[in-house]
Amino acid sequence: MPRKETPPKPKPLISKVCGACREDFVTHRPKAGRCQPCIDQGQKIKYRNCYECRSPFVLLDDLHLNCPSCADAFGLDQSTLSPEQIERLREEERLSEFINRRDSLLQWLKDRERRYKRKPPIPNPTQYDLTMLGLL
Repeated sequence: MPRKETPPKPKPLISKVCGACREDFVTHRPKAGRCQPCIDQGQKIKYRNCYECRSPFVLLDDLHLNCPSCADAFGLDQSTLSPEQIERLREEERLSEFINRRDSLLQWLKDRERRYKRKPPIPNPTQYDLTMLGLL
């Protein structure tokens, strides 16, 4: 007796959020990150680095600052920062302001020294032109 062919099992539909356009879509593929229109247009998924662990995560909202795992670990919303993160950001801003100020002052000093140097540049001793040799 021939075997009966069983019909393929229907794949479960999964509701997801598109990483590119941030709209809800339904798919059969569990690893899908973009909806079909975004795939056709070639739009890329938007990522952001977490302030705590520095790992990239899919940016579903422009206000999200932490990845979901760090937000759960701290008991925070993804769009809020912990006091330690706020202090670290302030320290990074202070450091960058100090470095920018230092670089601008060093550039000012270099420009000031360049202004007061009156010596002409020393010609390369291996290069001679006819006027230097007195042949003209």
